[in-house]
Amino acid sequence: MPGYLEDLPYVVGLIDLDEQAGLRLPARIPDASPSSVKLGCRAHVEIVPLPGGDFHVPVFRVGAG
Repeated sequence: MPGYLEDLPYVVGLIDLDEQAGLRLPARIPDASPSSVKLGCRAHVEIVPLPGGDFHVPVFRVGAG
């Protein structure tokens, strides 16, 4: 899929949603180093376009949202 190779390497995490207990989403965490992502850290979602295509995907950013 276009847009993924341009951002290698990237951090992927399992995201627990506050809105639905028990649901976990695997998601990219752009602009984060692996050491900055810890179990239990808070993240917020952004829907971003992938370059070179018509696709939009959710990504999560660590920190306050």
